[in-house]
Amino acid sequence: MWKAAEEDSRHGRPALAEVIRRYWQPLYSFARKQGLPSQDAEDATQEFLGGVIDGRWLERADPAKGKFRTYLLACWKRFLVDQYRQQNAQRRGGQAVLMSLDVSSGEQKWLELRSKEPDPDRIFMRSWANSLLDEVQQRLRIDYQAKDRCRVLDALLPCLTQPLTAERAIELADELGMS
Repeated sequence: MWKAAEEDSRHGRPALAEVIRRYWQPLYSFARKQGLPSQDAEDATQEFLGGVIDGRWLERADPAKGKFRTYLLACWKRFLVDQYRQQNAQRRGGQAVLMSLDVSSGEQKWLELRSKEPDPDRIFMRSWANSLLDEVQQRLRIDYQAKDRCRVLDALLPCLTQPLTAERAIELADELGMS
């Protein structure tokens, strides 16, 4: 993700797209847990990610200082504090250029997360991890479909998120014809 801070468009632009795709949901969930209404959280997330694209938030990024997600979360917190202090955040569709994000599932995921986790930082991390897991599952599905092995994937996918007992491992091996 640190490549997103690079000026070089060959590396920076694809990495920026990855940052936006991977982090919008965790940022949105954090904002909701901080008390922002759904539409305000969407607007703030879009405005912040616009700043990421413009380079405002990545200009001081330094991989030697720690993890990218920790840096991004610190920037997000500063951004939200600044917005709160200004008390004149732009209304939907104002002068800012809005990015198109598929936020239809954002509110539902937020509602699920808030009931499980009271801490906004942990909601961010959990939401980020869930987004990453969703991405991995989508990539695996594409790979397994290309090899006509969806049956194997469907049998093994639950093992990514649930403990696997020795008995269940043996059952799976038998079902899939593995030794």
